[in-house]
Order: sequence, then C-alpha cells, then structure tokens
Amino acid sequence: MKLSNDILKVGILQYEIQNNQPEKNLEKIQSYLYQNKADVVVLPEMGITGFSFSNLKEHLGKVEFYIEEIKKLSIRNNVVICTTLPFAEKEFVYNRLFFIMPNGMTSYYDKNYLIDWGGFLEKKYFSNGKLVQVIQYRNWLIGFAICYDLRFPELFYHLNKYSYKTYNDFVKIILIPSQWPKTRVHHFVQLARARAIENLCYVVCVNIVGRNGDLEFNGNSQVIDPDGKPLLLLNEEEGLFEVSLDLDYVNQLQKERPVLKDRFFLTHKNI
Repeated sequence: MKLSNDILKVGILQYEIQNNQPEKNLEKIQSYLYQNKADVVVLPEMGITGFSFSNLKEHLGKVEFYIEEIKKLSIRNNVVICTTLPFAEKEFVYNRLFFIMPNGMTSYYDKNYLIDWGGFLEKKYFSNGKLVQVIQYRNWLIGFAICYDLRFPELFYHLNKYSYKTYNDFVKIILIPSQWPKTRVHHFVQLARARAIENLCYVVCVNIVGRNGDLEFNGNSQVIDPDGKPLLLLNEEEGLFEVSLDLDYVNQLQKERPVLKDRFFLTHKNI
C-alpha cells in the first residue's frame, strides 16, 4: 500500500489573467479552488497581478496583501499554492516564486533568467536571481523554475547539484509557473519534455490563455513524467486540472538509469 506522502496530487490552474485587476484574478483563483482536491496547485507566472510594468510600483506596495490573500486561500482549501509576484528587496526587484503552505510556511525562489525579447522587457524592471531552490515537502524534493528559465539546462544541473549536496538525493518534481506566448509555445512543450528526460523527474509547467497587449497565449500547460511522457497536456481551456504523481516511480527510474550520478561523478580526463 502506498504511503499518502508518496502520492502527490498536483493541480494546474490555467486561466486568462486580467492585467492590473488583481482582485478579479484572486476571485477567479478562489472560484476554482472550491473544487480543488489537489495537494499542490500551481498558478501561472504573475498569476495575480499579470505582467503590468506601468503599475509595478503599485503592485509592489500591495504585494504583502496579495501574499496574505493567497495564504488565506491555502489554509481555507488545505492546499499548497505556487505562483509568482513582483517583490522588492533592498534596491532590487525580483520576479519571485512563492510556495505557500497551509501551515503558514512559505518558501521562495527568484527567477534567474530574465527575458528581454519577443515582447517582454523583464531586464528593465527586474533583477536576476542568483540562487537555486529545492525544498522537502512531505517525502518529495521539489525544485523551482520560472518560464524563461526552462530554456537553460545549466540551471537544472545546478538545481540537482544543490539537491544532492543538501539532501543526498535528486529532485523529484520541478514546478514552473509561466507566461509563454503562442508564437513559441511549441518550444514550451518540447523543452518541458527535455527537462523531464534530462533530470529524470516530473515537470509541471503552467501557462495562461488570452491576450496581453500584442501577445497571444494559448495554454498548453502540461505535466510530464520522468520518462518524458505527458500525463496531462491542455489546450486553451480554462480550469483546474489534477493528476496524481508517484514517488516510487521517479525513485525507481532514477535508480535504474543513473544518468544524474554519471553527470555529477564522472571524472573527465584531457578536457
């Protein structure tokens, strides 16, 4: 019989974000969470404020309020909620991922790679994060990335390196809130599968639908298993969709295919 902590039910919440209307976004999130049966729900990148640089200062002033609202939803629905918000620390502003637990504890990760092309101007407003983050939740080692990070396999290399050094084991699941436009959504789909195969872990990528200025988004949120197979692949529908993940399966695959150990412990000569 499986231990309850070895089965993790993950929900992905795909929806259209209303820029500069955080109250409406919070109402929508709340309406979907009423039907939630998941342990962890992942929202899109900037799932409350949207990417609204013209109102960034206002959002930064209210970010503690937004965090408290998400904490209330987490407690009320007994679910971990994962999304990103703009967050100021000293003279820096980060695109910060929050992993908010129903016991009131919060972990975070700052987006390392900022996109400054293709309709986005993150570098003008945000600072690069410098660290990776892996946490232990129940029996799972959970790593984080945000949208554009998905393009950089070296980030995931360091994610697993940190995990092994800290926990003596490799990451089992990576959560990736995103806003990935329709014009390049085929990259989003393929890169998620590549990261799952490379790292022999579950990958959960959540995107948005609708429009933001000149950019169109068509979802394709997905959950990929450690063998690179999609367990869940959405189209453009809004909603909360859930899938159960098995810790025994990812552990078995990482043991049968020692790719991660080979990556870290192989000694290269004459290179």
